Amino acid sequence: MAKTLSEMRTEVRNNIRRDVGVFSNDLIDQIINWTQERLGDMHTFEEMKKLFSASVVSGQLRYSFPTRMKDLKTIRLMDGSSSRKLHYVHERDIDRARPYPDDYNGRPGYYVDYGDFFELHDIPDSSTYTLLLRCSRYASDLSSDSQTSDLLRKDLVIIAGATALSFLWIKEVEDAKIWDSIFNVLVKDKIGTDHSGEDWEPQGQPFSVVVGGIDPNRPMNSFMG
Repeated sequence: MAKTLSEMRTEVRNNIRRDVGVFSNDLIDQIINWTQERLGDMHTFEEMKKLFSASVVSGQLRYSFPTRMKDLKTIRLMDGSSSRKLHYVHERDIDRARPYPDDYNGRPGYYVDYGDFFELHDIPDSSTYTLLLRCSRYASDLSSDSQTSDLLRKDLVIIAGATALSFLWIKEVEDAKIWDSIFNVLVKDKIGTDHSGEDWEPQGQPFSVVVGGIDPNRPMNSFMG
């Protein structure tokens, strides 16, 4: 059964042997959340992989990514009963090929990933489109005592990592090293047993500059493959 934030906090406090007057509950909670982020940086676990849908606004070029997103895998444009996988284009290429994006309005076929937003090209000519994003997302911060981590079956790993960081916080370096070693062993085990749902059989495809019915004469195909 998954441990709550309150239970993990108690475990960490027992490990570092410091009472609340020396090491506050709020600080332990923050360290537990930092440890969740550290785990997410080390590996994208299956439970971090999410699907998000977003509405498209006619005439709008830029859109925000989902909150706490780590990596973007694909974007699909849904148009009624049909869909199209949008093709990634580097920002330098889009700026060179389309210095005036407003000149291109239609059904999007490309996207540009830039900072905390992405652009759609062509600029959508309708609000009837829907976007489907496959991406990974960091675990939500734990703030209430009854909350459990979004990272499944990782409580022991989180406790070990939070204990290591807590010892480092109070400059108990040797204890921090011991607990960090335990943390890394547990992380390695979790990565090794992480579920994989991949069913991939690679097949060679002929080169083509035409994708999904996009006009090959439009000034985008110089960087398509």
